[in-house]
Amino acid sequence: MNRTLFLCISFLLISPSIFAQLGIGNTLYYIGPDGIWDDPMAWSYDNTTPCSCLPTINDDAKILNAVIVDVLPFIPPFGAQANSLEISNGAVLNINVDGSLTLEGANVNETFYIRSGATFNNSGTLQINGSEFKVIYNFGNINNEGLINLDANGNAFNGIDDYGTTVNNGEIVINSPGYGLITAKDCTFTNNGAIFINGDPDGGFLNTGIRHNMGNFHNYGIVEIININTGIELHNFGDPSVIPEFINHTDAIITVINNRGNGVSWVEDDGINVPFVNEEGSTFLLNSNGLAQPLCGSCPPYYLLEVNAEEDFEANENFEVK
Repeated sequence: MNRTLFLCISFLLISPSIFAQLGIGNTLYYIGPDGIWDDPMAWSYDNTTPCSCLPTINDDAKILNAVIVDVLPFIPPFGAQANSLEISNGAVLNINVDGSLTLEGANVNETFYIRSGATFNNSGTLQINGSEFKVIYNFGNINNEGLINLDANGNAFNGIDDYGTTVNNGEIVINSPGYGLITAKDCTFTNNGAIFINGDPDGGFLNTGIRHNMGNFHNYGIVEIININTGIELHNFGDPSVIPEFINHTDAIITVINNRGNGVSWVEDDGINVPFVNEEGSTFLLNSNGLAQPLCGSCPPYYLLEVNAEEDFEANENFEVK
């Protein structure tokens, strides 16, 4: 056999492992039954044959079958990792207590894509280092009891773009997003824990903490939005018959600090303003530090706003300043 041809064939046969060593990513498919992330016989380059390998920080991982995959504690040397992850078709991914999953998010539009019917349960740590467009894109179910830490680094358009169902009993941190959290059509997002959305302190790019559009947002815990252009943006794009719920429930707290634009902004769609309901005993605190008008563009500049009464907030409504 021609030596050059032999070398080319040999290179093609071993190229996935060579690419991994060179930092060039592959696509890996989980083909095992219910099991654990760090089973090298459960992953495949071709969705058929086990590769005797695990996803690296350069690889795009896909779990496309109705299986349950557990991320166990202390997977050496760095915990479970991939560049991006997609779960679908009834797949369930569990990060167990003390388990961790890191997604790099290099050169991908959706770093963690949760399709309809899939479920992500987190009792450990999910660390995502970036994305070109959407860090988490959810059409399925998210149940968080641990830590979700998203570093958008000013590149990602959306931190969490949610069309599914999310229950947060732990902590979610979103750093430097374009939009921190989008509660989109048919979404139900329930926060019983803490959400921290941190913008760019230098004001290098425009950003919004929460963009509420045709979903349902219920806060029973703590939401803190800091160094952001617009704190909360309320929309009802697309369907005037749907009145989305945005409710800060009794004993819950929403804080917007150092916003450079509007603390709360209403965008009137088809003549409908989305109510911001602040139940009795809840707290909505807005401190713009004199940087901008905290409510809608025609409202006076309240520099400290705290409301502890049952209110349906509408655009241009007067607020008591304390």
